[in-house]
Amino acid sequence: MLDIILQNKTLLIGIGIMSVVTFLGSLIIIPILIINMDDDYFETKKKDTEDRSKAFNLFAIIIIVVKNILGILFVLAGVLMLVLPGQGIVTILIGISIANFPGKRKLELKLIRLTAIHNAINWIRAKAKKPPIIIPEE
Repeated sequence: MLDIILQNKTLLIGIGIMSVVTFLGSLIIIPILIINMDDDYFETKKKDTEDRSKAFNLFAIIIIVVKNILGILFVLAGVLMLVLPGQGIVTILIGISIANFPGKRKLELKLIRLTAIHNAINWIRAKAKKPPIIIPEE
């Protein structure tokens, strides 16, 4: 066992550093995103993408690609945080909220209706003196 650890020392150090960075990043970024989220985000029928009637230009495409990459990174970080320190499920929800994909709204609503997630989000919002997130009826 010690041989495996010594052979993979660089990998283990990299995983450790990534764990610390992910944890610290989640402590800073996730609350900022939750606090700035509209309290009716899940209640109102928000547009999934930019207004589709507008002509797509290069800038709009770049924004969509960057949003989706950022969303995927948040989801992956959230999955890692399920076994590493951090707010895994909340981070996954934020990643899903950022990205654009078919079935996004249904998945968001399913996650926000989980009591633990809803309570965690509202706890963060209460600390910032923001109103609780409104969850629509099924």
